[in-house]
Amino acid sequence: MKGNCRPLSLIIGVYVAGAAITLLSPLTGDPALYGALTKSIVENLSLVPRFSDVFYLNKPPLLFWLNALIVSLLKPHSYGEITIVYKLLSILFGALSIVLTYQIGKELLNKKIALWSALILALTHEFIHWSKTFRFESLYTFFILMSFFSYLKFLKEGKINWVTLTTLSIFFTFLAKGSFVVFSFLAILSLSFKEKKIKLGGLVSLLSSIVLIIFFIFLYEKVAPGFTKTLFINQTAERLTGSFGHQPWFYYAKKLLKSYQPWLLPSIIGLFILVKRKIYALPIFIVVSFFLLNLSSQKLTRYLFFLYPFLSISAGTTVVEILEKLKINPDKFLKNMAIITLILLSTASILKEFGSKKHKARIEEIQKICELAKSELCIYYPWNSPINREVDLFYLYCNNKIKFLTKENFKNCKWIVSLKDTTPKEELNPYFIGKNFILYKGEKQ
Repeated sequence: MKGNCRPLSLIIGVYVAGAAITLLSPLTGDPALYGALTKSIVENLSLVPRFSDVFYLNKPPLLFWLNALIVSLLKPHSYGEITIVYKLLSILFGALSIVLTYQIGKELLNKKIALWSALILALTHEFIHWSKTFRFESLYTFFILMSFFSYLKFLKEGKINWVTLTTLSIFFTFLAKGSFVVFSFLAILSLSFKEKKIKLGGLVSLLSSIVLIIFFIFLYEKVAPGFTKTLFINQTAERLTGSFGHQPWFYYAKKLLKSYQPWLLPSIIGLFILVKRKIYALPIFIVVSFFLLNLSSQKLTRYLFFLYPFLSISAGTTVVEILEKLKINPDKFLKNMAIITLILLSTASILKEFGSKKHKARIEEIQKICELAKSELCIYYPWNSPINREVDLFYLYCNNKIKFLTKENFKNCKWIVSLKDTTPKEELNPYFIGKNFILYKGEKQ
């Protein structure tokens, strides 16, 4: 392993440099929501994320718990600190996923292919894109990879500690992404294909993880009533019925064709090479996972994320075979490619003007409003949903206590904030008028 620490570290450096290009881009959309939910756990010392006193039950809590721990330790305050700290977890698990991709490649094939697999993953645009912001993708992908790797090690060594790690990895996949635990189960089944049966250790892992999941659901339902119904019944219905819009059956194939270049063709060729070498687990996992994803009516590009490490191993197999046939040293070529890429990405990170000016200006305006008020803010939004993207930004980037209002009831408000295009009908005293928001003095002034 020592001889490969340096190139693997170099590859991790390539990934980090790629993620750093937009490291200071503000959290917006879902990441801002998840940041606000994390902040609610820290402020309320609660196990359940909440938004405006409403429990958020749409996602399992592991991402929020881990990020709450980081936020509690680092205590970010400024715009830059908040933005970077809330992205650290996703970037960290993205880097760990690259390490696991290397380890799986080494166990299944050899070190040359393993290093190329890690580099291809580090250079995959979609992998960097979804792992450099505050989302679930890199977290659940890490645990799916760990399920695959730990059971692979059990099959080779037969040690009980690998069974324990496999069980925990499956369980944490559920805590990270709920229904995506099926892909951790698939990892065990695909590795069992060659022997045409599941070993006792595999059965123990599968059954033990199911028991842990049921036990967790029972306990969590006690503190978060409605969690089971929301996560399983409602979201399963959404995925099957396509409540967010139906996508055609070829949606994922089209996305891979567009976004997974230039690695798509090498990864497809690699599947045939692996089958020829009688390594069936990886091709089975990729093909069956792709099929399962296509069964859902709700198709999102980021759902392909967990497949990129496995596709990278397949592509790495092809690249090494081609280089060896051309009598090019794969190791030397990899190091040169990694160094050049690292220099280019590092230069781009330095020269790039971090963040979108539009989003950054909006957040700076939010922070100015919070400083002017210096106390509780009533945010006026004339919609029924307690979760709204603009309100997320106030919760995340503002240290004031936030009160959410969908109706004009400002009697107990010292300060009121509204968007310029949703100003209250009631006559209020504007104290500050920005480009996006208006701050009013309330009756309690």
